[in-house]
Amino acid sequence: MSTPSPAPIRLDQSRITTLEVPFRFLTWVFGGGVKHNPNTTDSMEPMRPFDPVTPVRSSGVRGQLRFWWRATTGARLGSLGELKRREAEVWGGIWGGEPTHGKVGLTVEKTGGDNPTPVPTFQWGRSNFPRPTNKADGIAYGAFPMRPQGNIGDGEEDVRSVLWDHGDLRYRLLLTVPPELNQEIRLAVSAWLAFGGYGARLTRGFGAVALDENATQTGLQDDPDAVLESIRRLEPPRLKGVPAIDANPERFQRARARSTPIEGWKAAIQNLQQFRQGLNLGRNKPGPNARHGVPAGRSRWPEPDELRRVTRRSDPDHRQPVNQGGAFPRADFGLPIIFHFNSNQDPPEQTLQIDRTTDRLPSPVILNVTRGGEPIALWLRNADAPEELHLKGADTSVRKTVSEKRLQELAPHHQKLIDPSPVAAFLKHFS
Repeated sequence: MSTPSPAPIRLDQSRITTLEVPFRFLTWVFGGGVKHNPNTTDSMEPMRPFDPVTPVRSSGVRGQLRFWWRATTGARLGSLGELKRREAEVWGGIWGGEPTHGKVGLTVEKTGGDNPTPVPTFQWGRSNFPRPTNKADGIAYGAFPMRPQGNIGDGEEDVRSVLWDHGDLRYRLLLTVPPELNQEIRLAVSAWLAFGGYGARLTRGFGAVALDENATQTGLQDDPDAVLESIRRLEPPRLKGVPAIDANPERFQRARARSTPIEGWKAAIQNLQQFRQGLNLGRNKPGPNARHGVPAGRSRWPEPDELRRVTRRSDPDHRQPVNQGGAFPRADFGLPIIFHFNSNQDPPEQTLQIDRTTDRLPSPVILNVTRGGEPIALWLRNADAPEELHLKGADTSVRKTVSEKRLQELAPHHQKLIDPSPVAAFLKHFS
């Protein structure tokens, strides 16, 4: 007697939508592979190399889409418990003990081009402090985590500090989506295309992505205004501590278009650098005793003078405060912040962080660029730093916000940096 054959497995393909997303890169990628070489002093390998087998890894894109799903849909759910349950259902998770497979499948394919090319970001002169290469001039302020250590020679481009130019390479993101999730997945993908990217340093515009210009009708958007219009149709975000896109027009700005997306990206980073450190904005003019060639004088922000007060250390030339705000408002641009003084009579290096054990808080300010070369800045809601912070080194608690009384006592050029908040002031400057 023969054993009966099992019934064939039939998948209900009518319940699955295949979403095809042809995309390309607008800016250079900071890494993107599985390998990371944090200590490159003994090796001439890139700090963050790309993966030659899979230059864009599906797991990396899935993590980005998970973030933008939270920022668009997840942050508008009723509770953190509901968020965890829904996120595991959509993307997969390990909450509750057993791993859960998400309903959304995802793969990434390379559809054209060879391999990304290296872009050395820093080079060496005669000092032991690297300077940006000509090609990377304008983005060094955002690329400081990849600054190499150890001079390799006068005028040498340091291969350890390379970014990756994907240039004409083209990719295709394929998602399998149940119909009931179709709308929220399309919104998450559109937010990723408009504001996100791939690799490291995404809040500063590295690895920005956009739809391939040859893409057929996909029902997706990579224009920020179109994505924000879709957000306006949703309820306001309500989960505290979950970064979210807010349709409030004061939380988004776009600036004049530059000649290429790379130039627009550089302009966005330079805009932030100018606001925080620029002459007659973030810093004073050099004083009469300044060394020759010093581009700017003392900071107009309150943190340096508050550090001198807290540590009771001050260079004789700096004992008269510039700003007596008595707080650390730049925490709202992300943590940690490392404060380094040039004079050994000023305070030793200090690190501002959330508390004694938690040092990192991603920036709620996302800089990016459109396919048309427009610099953009997005301020996520529910992602600001807490009011009480920890100053490592001095081992003491400090405040983030300048009190109303002290704010009114500050000079107008100090007030405009932090009123009504430093991020709001930056967006006003950005536009």
